[in-house]
Amino acid sequence: MSKASTPKGSRLESVRERMEKAVSEAEAAVDRFVFSAKGDGRESEALEADLRTARSENAALRQANDAVSERLDQVILRLKSVLET
Repeated sequence: MSKASTPKGSRLESVRERMEKAVSEAEAAVDRFVFSAKGDGRESEALEADLRTARSENAALRQANDAVSERLDQVILRLKSVLET
């Protein structure tokens, strides 16, 4: 009977080892997914820095646009004045 229990025990041990390996691989896959979703922080920080730079450049361009628009309005008024006389 010990011979019959040894193959079953061996088979159960093999199944248990395969299950442990599968669980370990699944946990590693979940960890990789979570890590890739979160990133290591550097990518997020770089994106935030890029966003701050883009917003700053956008504000500067808006100011320049407003200044140019105002000057163009003045030039148009002068041209109209000259053409009317």
